[in-house]
Amino acid sequence: MGGSQELNQSLFVTPDIQEIGDLKGKLLGADAVGTGFAVVLRYILHCHGLSFERDYSFKSVGSTRLRLAELCAGKIAGAMINPRYVEDNGAANLHLLASGKDYADPYPARLGLTTRAWAEQHRPLLVRFVRAMIVTIDWMLDARNEAELADLMQSKLGRSPEQARRDYRRLFEPRAGLTGRGAFNPESLKPVLEMRRKLALIGSPLPPLEKYFDDSFYREAVSAMRKSGS
Repeated sequence: MGGSQELNQSLFVTPDIQEIGDLKGKLLGADAVGTGFAVVLRYILHCHGLSFERDYSFKSVGSTRLRLAELCAGKIAGAMINPRYVEDNGAANLHLLASGKDYADPYPARLGLTTRAWAEQHRPLLVRFVRAMIVTIDWMLDARNEAELADLMQSKLGRSPEQARRDYRRLFEPRAGLTGRGAFNPESLKPVLEMRRKLALIGSPLPPLEKYFDDSFYREAVSAMRKSGS
């Protein structure tokens, strides 16, 4: 399944860092050193002439909230952070050096993932799960449910009324919002593979996109929904 196609993480740094070159010799925070937003961060710095392990190093910190905490405490010099967390946590002293979406667009930011082996062993269960997700997305994007969804965001996610309204509006943004019925866009894989190629994390020629996704479960779920009239 797919979701947002916009990279919502950006490079934030401590107040003493004024430009990307200032990150030379610094320790940066990442979710996991070899995957996820760490690859995007490596690519951003690569575009500015900085090489991993030669010019800077990574500390595996974890989730966005943990990276933000480490950054605010000055334990790392920079990290990929969702700007929303910076705003919500009042971390106005941090500097925004680079927006991730300027380097990778489109980007598969929210996905439904599992292993091929598990998927094949649990196909009926997975198809039912996909159906449930499609129904949920349809409900979320139905304007008649805006007030109830906003209430859920406030009660379950701890959002303020203004934050809930902002998050609701983002659901409809062309790239940042939810894709039509949760369908995955294979084209969003191209920037990811190209980044890895330029960082020498993957060889050339690039593998076919079909190596990395299998939409048969999604298509089966949609077909079942059509037959049932949902």
